Amino acid sequence: MPLGDILVIKEGHKTAAAGIAEMVAENWTGEKMSLAIGAESGAGKSEIAHQVASNLFKSDLALNPHFPDELVNRCPEMEI
Repeated sequence: MPLGDILVIKEGHKTAAAGIAEMVAENWTGEKMSLAIGAESGAGKSEIAHQVASNLFKSDLALNPHFPDELVNRCPEMEI
């Protein structure tokens, strides 16, 4: 996490991530795939994205999570 945030992954995050990872694994055709996770601030998007990446890594599917907060750091000219 770019801002020094600590992820606190709870059972609900693990459950949601498991369902998402299963859906991705079932539908992956070998081509590049993008997965966007959107929700309100504080909903646990980063925790779920991290857990999805971890689950898929264990299944030999590579995923490179990008967190929305990183976009602000990479594009400082953007005003939000």
